[in-house]
Amino acid sequence: MSGIFSRLLGSRLLKDAVFAGVIFGASEVTQQVIQGEKINVPHVGRVALTGLLFYGPFCHGFYRVLDNALPGVARKTIIKKLLLDQSIAGPVSIAGFYIVMNILERKADILAEAREKTLHTLGACITFWVPAQLINFRYVSPHYRVTYITVMTYAWANFLCCMKKWRTENALHPQHVHAQCGNG
Repeated sequence: MSGIFSRLLGSRLLKDAVFAGVIFGASEVTQQVIQGEKINVPHVGRVALTGLLFYGPFCHGFYRVLDNALPGVARKTIIKKLLLDQSIAGPVSIAGFYIVMNILERKADILAEAREKTLHTLGACITFWVPAQLINFRYVSPHYRVTYITVMTYAWANFLCCMKKWRTENALHPQHVHAQCGNG
């Protein structure tokens, strides 16, 4: 039993999951500070759990499979990785964020927010992640891939935390998102 426990504690999956949880929680705290809100610890906890239980493990598995299926840094390989990343990881991670948050918030319709916001969030995802992933797939060692992605995710998760707070009609208008994130 102690062998399994020590392997788990030393596993890359656990490190990636914990790191994602910390980054997501820190992003929500950042958004609450920017908005001038009192820190809502239960909400920060739910966002951190979303990183820990969903985002970190999903990225760990996805990028491990991607790197094994498409090893190397040749131009064609990087283009294939980008296309797969944006067509699979982008939509799954965005919808997953909304769904897991809604489960943790005990909402009756856990899919409603994902249906309403995923496509709108995906446009920002492509704008942000394509350059970030070009760097990732070209220069970052696969061993540190999820760590790099999670650090980049700090900025991205700030955006998701903003999007999580909007009513659907505001999510349809990017200028509302820009103004509400403290940048307008």
